Amino acid sequence: LDKFVYLLNHFDSELPNLFELIFNRLLEVGIIHIGIEKLQESNLKLMDIAALDSRKIAKKTFFKAISLAQEIMTNVRHSKAVNLAKAKRVVQTLVDQIIKDEALFLELTTIKNFDEYTFVHSANVSVLSIILGMRLGMDRKKLSELGFSALFHDIGKVKLPIDLINKPADYDELDWAMMQRHPIMGVKTLILTRDIDEYTSRAVLVVFEHHMHLDLSGYPKVRNNRNINLFTRIVNIADAYNAMTSGRVYIKEAIPPQEALRKMVRSSGVNFDPVLLKLFVNIMGIYPVGSLVLLDTKEIGIVFKPNIDNPYRPKVKIIGDAKGKKEIMEIVDLNKIDDSTGTFKRSIVKGLDANKYNIHVAKYLVDY
Repeated sequence: LDKFVYLLNHFDSELPNLFELIFNRLLEVGIIHIGIEKLQESNLKLMDIAALDSRKIAKKTFFKAISLAQEIMTNVRHSKAVNLAKAKRVVQTLVDQIIKDEALFLELTTIKNFDEYTFVHSANVSVLSIILGMRLGMDRKKLSELGFSALFHDIGKVKLPIDLINKPADYDELDWAMMQRHPIMGVKTLILTRDIDEYTSRAVLVVFEHHMHLDLSGYPKVRNNRNINLFTRIVNIADAYNAMTSGRVYIKEAIPPQEALRKMVRSSGVNFDPVLLKLFVNIMGIYPVGSLVLLDTKEIGIVFKPNIDNPYRPKVKIIGDAKGKKEIMEIVDLNKIDDSTGTFKRSIVKGLDANKYNIHVAKYLVDY
């Protein structure tokens, strides 16, 4: 088998008479037949176990990022030292895991734990930023720097009164004035670590700019024209999407994922970089992971995995039908055709608001 694989990898696929060349070469090295066997059940079980182990490692890495965000912000609040070296290691591991299984991490970003919102939000923004950076072709080092910057983007909020962060009512003018100070507070916090390198210098810029819009509206206000740097443009998109779909701090009510994307698209070219936003929408799909949808079969499902080739036909986890909640949830591919009719077996009729029905989508997608 090793010889066979080696030979296949050492032939130019553009050569004429390729099949004849391979056949003759196999004879030369003594390979006269190839056996084909069915994959044994035991091997399938091993593959399933490996997949489960991979999910466990990914989830462990994600929750470690949340724990890290909590540790960092708690230390900053109490004027303790921040372990930046540890932060870099955790983010580098996060990058490695996202490269292995981007889809799983899109599932994990549906977690919106209100008791620990700031920490979960920081981890989610880091994950979404890394995924967008991956699609731009960034190398591992750049992805780590991007993820690090995203993780720290809201560090200035730690210096704000907790009552302001958790205020249930709409902000008044004084509240907004105080909230808009957090980018400057974040910059001061990072500079005071006295550990300025490529990671922290990029993070300082992202922290300062992350509420500036593409047209330089937003805050802090700047006198001179400037180009918002690439990392900030990415974090802006990830931050806005996760904030809108979470419903916390100054966005009091969560917006369904598909509605959040539509709202962002309407601000394309003004608030957000249009090229990056288009790429982000392509990654997330018309109905992003975590969207609650009604199917034409009267079933209700949660989008489980996007379809890169057709954004209208993701994989969906069915959680209920016309009779009510399903005990055994089934994952269906909306791209499947009914052989008898030649039409799609299921299609999305419309998106639903999970908050309206008090459905916590993460509980159906992530075991935690």
